[in-house]
Amino acid sequence: MCLARIAYGPLIPSMINTDWVTKAEAGYLGAFNGFGYIVGCLMALWLPQITGIRLLMRGSLILAVIGIGMCFWNLGFAWLSLGRFLSGSAAAIMVIHTTALIVRSFSEKSKEKLLGFAISGGGITIVIISLSLPYFVKNGPSDGWFLEAIITLFVALVAWPFISTAPHQRQPSKDAIKPLEFRRGRLVLLTGISYMLMSISILPHTL
Repeated sequence: MCLARIAYGPLIPSMINTDWVTKAEAGYLGAFNGFGYIVGCLMALWLPQITGIRLLMRGSLILAVIGIGMCFWNLGFAWLSLGRFLSGSAAAIMVIHTTALIVRSFSEKSKEKLLGFAISGGGITIVIISLSLPYFVKNGPSDGWFLEAIITLFVALVAWPFISTAPHQRQPSKDAIKPLEFRRGRLVLLTGISYMLMSISILPHTL
């Protein structure tokens, strides 16, 4: 997810210095990625009813590789925008359904650790990419995009067989709880609003 969504930042100086994009266009590329993420969140809600979970997850892995790989070639702002949009959409679908699969597939004792590891893995990825990319962009951003595409492809190949453990269709988890009462539903609403505000606050520096 982080490769497709957030690991764009370290490439921005190189893209500007080599005239791939202007400063304004660099910001718009981040915005297209964020817009793709929103679209991907919506797709993650209704596409499983059509494609099933397995096909959707595997399609998202392929889409992430294609989206990042497209940015290897500087074929203009529109081309780069499309690549960032596709990778953002794929990232949203993967982060939503990967978490759900972890919750479904493991015991109560182990799922908390695994969820924590999944989230911390995103931060670790950002640190590794940020430290390694400067050595790959000396001749321009193409090498940096190539590095990200290769890592994404490797991760996709590793994850591919594990998707077979996912159900074909979305089903209730064995740990699913009954719908909340109205007064408790208000607590969930407030929690949702808090998460929305948090997302707004972190958005600028992820663009």
